Amino acid sequence: MYKIWNFHTTVSHPPLSGDLTCDAAVIGGGLTGILCARALAQRGLSVALFEEHTVAHEGSKTARSTAKATVVHETAASALTENVSREASRKYIAANLAGLRFLHELTGGEGTCDMYLYALHGERRLQREFHALSDGGVVCEYLPRAPFTLSETHPVTAAVRIPDQLALDPVKLAHRLCAEGTFAVFEHSPVTAAGRHTLTCGGHTVTAAHIIAATNYPVFHEASLPMKLSRKTSYAAAVRCAEGFRLPPDIMAYGADGGFGYRFVRDGEILIVSGETHRGTAAPNAGQRLLRAAAEAANGKIEIVRQWSNNDGYTHDGIPYVGQLRCGIFIACGFGAWGMTNAAGAAVILAEQICGKGVWYDDLFSPYRNFLRGGMTPFAEHAGVAAGGLLRTMTPPPDRYASEVAPGRAEIINYRGRRAGAYRDPDGQLHVVRLRCPHLGCCLEWNPEEKTWDCPCHGSRFDYTGKCISNPAETGIGL
Repeated sequence: MYKIWNFHTTVSHPPLSGDLTCDAAVIGGGLTGILCARALAQRGLSVALFEEHTVAHEGSKTARSTAKATVVHETAASALTENVSREASRKYIAANLAGLRFLHELTGGEGTCDMYLYALHGERRLQREFHALSDGGVVCEYLPRAPFTLSETHPVTAAVRIPDQLALDPVKLAHRLCAEGTFAVFEHSPVTAAGRHTLTCGGHTVTAAHIIAATNYPVFHEASLPMKLSRKTSYAAAVRCAEGFRLPPDIMAYGADGGFGYRFVRDGEILIVSGETHRGTAAPNAGQRLLRAAAEAANGKIEIVRQWSNNDGYTHDGIPYVGQLRCGIFIACGFGAWGMTNAAGAAVILAEQICGKGVWYDDLFSPYRNFLRGGMTPFAEHAGVAAGGLLRTMTPPPDRYASEVAPGRAEIINYRGRRAGAYRDPDGQLHVVRLRCPHLGCCLEWNPEEKTWDCPCHGSRFDYTGKCISNPAETGIGL
């Protein structure tokens, strides 16, 4: 499989081999955890980071990101202004500006480029976002005519240009920060229990004044969190074209009204197109629509380099959860599809909170903020999906059996008198799994684009053999 990011590192980190005491312990070796560890170390704390596999490994959320580090998150600023308050929008922007400054500091500005938020179907939504961004202190420029086109059939009507954003290589950054030695890193060190000041890892005890769970979906959480945090899936495709692309290679772009996201890697050789966000069962032909958008942006025939998907955590009001839980553990999660600046902003917030200072906008991100502040609609949607997922587990098994599953197809079957999921691979081998998610019991759904069984409630994912490949579930579903 072609590797989009830079995985060439000779630095490895040992597993934890004994008891340890430190100022702060960070659970999770993705970019969020690494940025939290670095921010705390910069403030003089002794920090240890624990990763179950290897830091920013190929299957991690970090490695599957498109890594557009920008303060423009589709139309988040205007949505917060309208659904929550103008002050909430300003605080959200302030946190992401702080995160972007932190990333500029860590990268030395490598990957600096312009970001364009563009419109395809009129300018009203784009204008609202421009005004909200400007009100929040973002330097940006409204362009009645965009300086690029994406398709002959769907011209860009207008765009907002935001300078000095970052097109990151998140894996390269993660490995470099871990190799610098400002904090301790322990790989192949799964944390099995955590409390206010202690955690258990490989039979050893780690004692820390502060513990941070940076695991995308917090594996150590309170009972109410599953009702406040949902997951959605989005897709990406990397393509190359010998004749080049319609977009300049030194920009990033994202649609304000249903368009796709675009950015380049490998010095403009490869274009990454992203979008098709959904919850639950994938929309038919999502991958094909993504490739069609890539083909329209090219000046000739495209070559598919890689296709993949990612699961992202979403909160009820679009604002991440960053802060301390009543159990004493700090969390940083719910970044939506905008994990780069949100993660860096969360690192700044947590570092300042732990050091006893805080920042003027950190209350916006409290895990205990008004649950219904963003409106009833997101909560009702999440509750409906969760209820439906639980009810489907009670459905009687269908009148369909393993012998009827064709190669390359997945079906729900009657397996020994109960419902089960079955996939027959191209070689004819049948793989049968339980359809009940080990996390909280929702009924799993087949994702044909990724050939995975996905949980519509909280986003756990399992490959077709039943192996768990994405939390919050911790065990597989194989039969």
